[in-house]
Amino acid sequence: MGKDVKKVRATLLGPGSLSGAKGPEAGLIELPKTSVRNDIDINLSETVINFIDSMEPDHLVRTMVEFGSKALILSHRVGSLYHREVKEGNWEEVEELQEKVDKFAEERAAWKKKKEGWEEEKKRLGT
Repeated sequence: MGKDVKKVRATLLGPGSLSGAKGPEAGLIELPKTSVRNDIDINLSETVINFIDSMEPDHLVRTMVEFGSKALILSHRVGSLYHREVKEGNWEEVEELQEKVDKFAEERAAWKKKKEGWEEEKKRLGT
């Protein structure tokens, strides 16, 4: 176990947690409720799916953790940019960032519409 993991575990579970003994408040740790957004589509090509299916489990987990960490850092960075610009009163920058977010949302909607058209065409040709 890494030092950071040991520190977190000792903090959460109390002294002696590294040896397997749990602290008196270990059962009182309350995990936040996880909410899943249903409006997010994840589209992967067949090649990528086949590659993922052929990966060794330990490599798959390491890759998942790596990408999850990067996504967390990037989302925190975007939030920090918004917060900083709002705090400094730089509304032009906030509007510029919002325009970029809106542009991405529009592009995503256009891609989704195109995808639906392709799926309809695929069904039509397949039947």
